Amino acid sequence: MYISIFILNTYFNAFLDPSNHFELQMAEEEELTFDGTTYVEKTGRTTGKTIGKLFCENFVVSVQNKFCNGNFYIFNDCYAIIDDGTDFFMLGDSGSGVFVLDKKTNSLNPLGIAFARYNSHTAVCRIKKIVDAFNCSMYHEDEPMDVS
Repeated sequence: MYISIFILNTYFNAFLDPSNHFELQMAEEEELTFDGTTYVEKTGRTTGKTIGKLFCENFVVSVQNKFCNGNFYIFNDCYAIIDDGTDFFMLGDSGSGVFVLDKKTNSLNPLGIAFARYNSHTAVCRIKKIVDAFNCSMYHEDEPMDVS
C-alpha cells in the first residue's frame, strides 16, 4: 500500500523533494452543469458517504458569528448541492471534501469543501480558491505501509 499526501507548499517545500510535487487535478469548471445531471459525492463524519446534485454555481451564504453579537460571515461564489433522496450534509460534516463524479473516467475530482446547510442546500466553497490562496500542490511519496 502507498500513501499520497496533500500538503501546503509554503511549509513543506524545504523538507520534501520538489520533483514529487504536481498540480492538483480539480473538477473542470467549464464542464460542470447545474441542471441536476452532475452528481457529487462526499464522506462526512455524521452522514458518511452521500451523493448529491450540483445545483448552483453562485450560492451566497451568511453564517452568524457566535462570538460577536450581530456579526455575520458572508461567503460569495460558492457551489450549492441539493439532496438526492437523503440528507447530503448535516451538523458534523463541515470540512468534508466534495468530489464530482466524472462519468468519462469513472473518477472523483475535487470540487470543494462543504461547510454549511440551508434547507436542502449544502454550501461548498470552491477548492480552486483554496488551492490558489494557500499555494497548494499534491505531493506523492511511495511509502510502504506496515500492514502486519
